[in-house]
Amino acid sequence: WSSDVCSSDLITPTGVDWNRGGSIWINQDGIPQDAYFAGVVLISLSQNGQQYNRDTMCVDLFTEIYLGVTYDTNVVAPSEVPGRNLTQVSWLLDNVLLPTQGPIYSSALPTGDWVTSASQGAGLQLAIWDITADGGDGFSLGRVQASTTPGQVTDAAVLYWAESYEALSAGQNSDQAFVYENSALG
Repeated sequence: WSSDVCSSDLITPTGVDWNRGGSIWINQDGIPQDAYFAGVVLISLSQNGQQYNRDTMCVDLFTEIYLGVTYDTNVVAPSEVPGRNLTQVSWLLDNVLLPTQGPIYSSALPTGDWVTSASQGAGLQLAIWDITADGGDGFSLGRVQASTTPGQVTDAAVLYWAESYEALSAGQNSDQAFVYENSALG
């Protein structure tokens, strides 16, 4: 979608879906971090007096998102954000997250790959962070890595899904997802 076709004034993260995500340990810039939540984020969009509720994913691990805080937002197409591989992420969302929203959406992937569990949601989030931060180089290189620190290990099921989603989306592209570029009000 082009920003000329669809724009939004305000966005508010209203909650998280613990059935399609969870807390995970990862290495962020080489340091073990407990990512409080990795998975489907619930948002409310307000535009011209209309409110729209959506499921979304965070595409930038290094930008904090706070629940209940309202942000100014600009809606753009994935191709309008260079250098972040968002067309690959869009394909992934189109094929593993969107089909769970109802029968009007189709997928190139079998239903077993659709995000219906906490480990799949967290795995999708981890894959997205690696694709956008490191070009999808896997989970032992770059800024986003699996943690192997004793007591702070990335959950094996989450890592399985992250690796699967990254592999399934390699070389794939779509420009159908919305990208919300948020900034603090004022």
